[in-house]
Amino acid sequence: MINIQLIKKHFQPCIYLPLGLFFLLLFRSVYFYSASDSVLIGAIPDDAFYYLQLAKNRASLGFWSFDGLAAATGFHLLFGYFLYAIYKILGIVDWRYLFFLISILASVTISSSAYLCCSMSHRLFGPKLAFVAIAPFFCFDVIYQSTNLMESWLVIFFSSLTIFTIFNTVKPISRKEYASLFLIGLLGSLSRSDFGMLPGATFIALTLGLLAIKERIWWLRSLAISCGAVIGIFLITVHNFWISGNFFQASAKVKLYWSSIVDHRIRAPIDLIAQMVMPIGGGSFRVVAPLIILALFLFLIHKHIRLKQWAGTESFYISLSTMLTICGYIAVYRHNSLGLQNWYIGNFVAPYSLLLTTLFFWAFKNSKSIVFYICFIFYFGIGMTHLLRAPWPNQVLPLNLSRVINTMNLEGPYAAWNAGILGFFISKQVVNIDGLTNDEVLPFIKDNQLTEYWAQRNIHYILDDEEMIKSPFQKIKGGYNNLAVDQCLTIVEPQNPQGLELGTIRIYRVNHACLSLTK
Repeated sequence: MINIQLIKKHFQPCIYLPLGLFFLLLFRSVYFYSASDSVLIGAIPDDAFYYLQLAKNRASLGFWSFDGLAAATGFHLLFGYFLYAIYKILGIVDWRYLFFLISILASVTISSSAYLCCSMSHRLFGPKLAFVAIAPFFCFDVIYQSTNLMESWLVIFFSSLTIFTIFNTVKPISRKEYASLFLIGLLGSLSRSDFGMLPGATFIALTLGLLAIKERIWWLRSLAISCGAVIGIFLITVHNFWISGNFFQASAKVKLYWSSIVDHRIRAPIDLIAQMVMPIGGGSFRVVAPLIILALFLFLIHKHIRLKQWAGTESFYISLSTMLTICGYIAVYRHNSLGLQNWYIGNFVAPYSLLLTTLFFWAFKNSKSIVFYICFIFYFGIGMTHLLRAPWPNQVLPLNLSRVINTMNLEGPYAAWNAGILGFFISKQVVNIDGLTNDEVLPFIKDNQLTEYWAQRNIHYILDDEEMIKSPFQKIKGGYNNLAVDQCLTIVEPQNPQGLELGTIRIYRVNHACLSLTK
């Protein structure tokens, strides 16, 4: 007979749950690595191949460029230079090996992040709350970050480390610790340029309650990390100017322009975090979940302030700083409403984990353990049903087209809006024309003169889904809403003896004589 009490006595959730998470992420990584190219490519977004191609060109050509000519600032420095170092030291590495290496590192850092959030919650709020803190790490939107070859695993780690180092102890800070805190902020900013929202929001929350805080060590720690984050932004700005002569990333400016077309919809970032808060359902049902969290937060904050139970407590300042962080990202990402992708969730994981924990602590601290276990089982159960899901199954189509193009004797260069996979696998030059990894193209997009850019770069073929040519909205968004697109592109039938599936991806020949007549 199983002795439940004995298991509860010896079970250490902050050890076994992160360890279990690591093995689940490792299993996912091995599964996709062992699968065929057509299956593996479905676990990796097109944008990841921008990173790989940029780093490969930096190692071989000596400058950051996707197509080998146009400068590109559309990447985050820490992950970009990490990939560059691999290519520089090891030479050209097979993309499958890179996938496996990075997915192992991502599995380690994500499970380590879960340990940091779990152990801090265990210390501050008790063992039952550890199950709540780690629960969001088991939802699919977090599990997926281990295999997407993007920077999100670094963001999750530095976010978790930030909250942990600020609130976990009240020991005096040594000079060496100040340097470590500064380094956390610096590396966090280099992992993702908007990382500074978390230490900045925490610093603001602690500053607002500075007189009531019993331990001002928290405030000093948040200040040190915030200073590191600011210096990181400065380095990013200098790096952008060094590459392209512009202070801001071209990709950020492109996404801001896209968002302006739809008046910066706030629904997009709310939908993004709703995927993690409520990992089932969809539409309005899913969006209600973060609104309930916000309402509960405001109610409990009001209650604690009215009863004067808040001053100097970790739970109050952790909840306030994490809520400010989440609201801050929603406000910022509103201006990127057409460019948000799943990996942006990395900024939300640690703040949401600790916010959920403090809300459960306030609302259910006198309840039986089953309440906290249900929260964990909810996220864990849903996450496991999607453990081996590939979010991008249609990525096999550009991979197949790349193989077809490499067997055809077509004159380059080529161009594509969704150019990551195509640019990485096609042997000839592929130019990115949506501006995410091409700093030259944004002025042409804004002036609705993208076809003029095709002429300047002597683009011979456009490779992309037919929606990019037929959709009026895509034409407006991409700056090619003119007659030239309809009159100067003709479809070329692919030579595809193997019968590889291409879906609705097309090869379009560009008629330059026609372009000159339709200016």
